[in-house]
Amino acid sequence: MRSFLLAHGYYRRLREPVDTLVVVCGPTSKDTRDSRFSHWLQKTAGRARRMASVCVAAFLLAEAGLLHNKRATTHWAFAADCKKKYPDVKVDANPIWIQDGNIYTSAGITAGIDLALAMVEEDHGSSVALDVARNLIVFSAQTWRSGAIQRSLSTQASGRKALHDLQVWMAENLNKNLLLMYSPAAAMSRELSRVFQKGNWHYTR
Repeated sequence: MRSFLLAHGYYRRLREPVDTLVVVCGPTSKDTRDSRFSHWLQKTAGRARRMASVCVAAFLLAEAGLLHNKRATTHWAFAADCKKKYPDVKVDANPIWIQDGNIYTSAGITAGIDLALAMVEEDHGSSVALDVARNLIVFSAQTWRSGAIQRSLSTQASGRKALHDLQVWMAENLNKNLLLMYSPAAAMSRELSRVFQKGNWHYTR
């Protein structure tokens, strides 16, 4: 069964002011060269507060010259191709999303959700972003502005319930002194160090 996303308008007919422009495309569109679309992106970038790409749509931003000398990410399977095709772009396939100036790029389709949550937090604060994440039933640890948590998929959630509960609690209390408020963390300090090092957790800006 196929799913279709239908547009309700054509980009060249857009006349309203643009606050946030998010560019999305499929894998087969990443190699499309459309000078008219690239020109429109360039012109729109000059009047938009921010621009973003989801997954391989980073190729379209790069083609328009919007990622020149900027850090950017895309789907890991196409990162090498992006580096080769656009050597002036500082491609990093590790972060879930990257912000460089007012340009945002996300690594994949679901990473686009993380980026959207980060934008909600940027505009309306962490509590609103957390409420949105809860309503969508998505993990919200990635709603930190200007960064991302990158973990291997095999260790995305700890198999131990105590550590999993701690991970969720930390995600919901990022503005607090976590060690002092969650007393079991102190008792588990050695175990936490071992598990988190094994899971290769790291925070990037």
